[in-house]
Amino acid sequence: MTALWHCLCLALLALAANVSGEVSCKDEHNNDVDWWFMVSLNNRQYIYVSSENSGSWQNSFEEIRRDYRSRAGRTLESLKRKEHLFMVAYNDVFTNGTTFNTKGAARGWIATDGRTGVWLVHSMPEFPAIDGEDYRNQPNPVHDMGHSFLCLTLTTDAVEQAAQMLQLYRPHFYHVRNTLYPGKFPQLRLALDPNSDPFDTEQDLQISTVKGQQFRLFGRHPKSKKELYAQIVAPALGVDLFVRTDRKAESEPLPNKCDHNKVYNVKEVVSPHGKFQSAAQNQAKWAVSVKTGVKLFWLWRVGGNDWTCIGDLNRDQAHQSRGGGAICLEDSAVADRFRELLSTYEECSCSTFPCEAKYD
Repeated sequence: MTALWHCLCLALLALAANVSGEVSCKDEHNNDVDWWFMVSLNNRQYIYVSSENSGSWQNSFEEIRRDYRSRAGRTLESLKRKEHLFMVAYNDVFTNGTTFNTKGAARGWIATDGRTGVWLVHSMPEFPAIDGEDYRNQPNPVHDMGHSFLCLTLTTDAVEQAAQMLQLYRPHFYHVRNTLYPGKFPQLRLALDPNSDPFDTEQDLQISTVKGQQFRLFGRHPKSKKELYAQIVAPALGVDLFVRTDRKAESEPLPNKCDHNKVYNVKEVVSPHGKFQSAAQNQAKWAVSVKTGVKLFWLWRVGGNDWTCIGDLNRDQAHQSRGGGAICLEDSAVADRFRELLSTYEECSCSTFPCEAKYD
């Protein structure tokens, strides 16, 4: 009987460990995923690439906000059910409509059980609703615009690195749950402290997912004098970038950067199904490096740097006084997927500026 009881206890402990370790990004079937990128184009449905499949865009027929079966929905639902988690959510447009025009413009959430964590960054206002609200029933025309999402399954050390970035961003937190492990996540607790302010105005960090995939984090404080993409990301990566952000005229969009490590503003994107979308119809914030290297056999390239970034900030004057950052992955397949979305961009080499060029 003693041996049986001992085996039962071991089984229960193993089950508990397995459950606690399920803090992870999810796919539509609730399977754990190391990381995924998700983009919506002109409607609430989306396309995605992931650690499981980056060779082509995958289509989903789930709606991001109105269906818990979407990748974002599955990930969120799995976290909402685990009441023991340390979880924070931030947005500059709260689910009750409260809007902030100062400090951080970042949007996302972090959750951890002390073993693994999830960091999901996105561009959607009023999302997600967590405290007893149904995030599927909040109509807003902005939700039907283009948006970008990135989910990372992190180690505990990486959760702390993400929290360092949140300290820099100065985001607006609207949900804080069960602040466990006060000694284990000091950086996350500092990020929640409104009186804590970092010494740096810009940061550049390396972060690792649970399965060892490396990402590069860039961030700027609201007091930083540097533009995120032109003066921080592109020079650090040593690449030219196409940058896709919201380009509303009233926000005074910034021009291209046309000297070393160029930054081209993307004007129009196209979905894999041929639907076009202008920057005015879009709140997505992403960047992809210009192709470099030597082309071989009409397909393969050697020596190129292929970076893709999901960010928080627009390239405009309004966001020059806001905190936020970009998370970047060096992966040729993912970069090729995002280049497939490029349609037109502002060119540098023409007599009148800005002028439009077709991406080829």
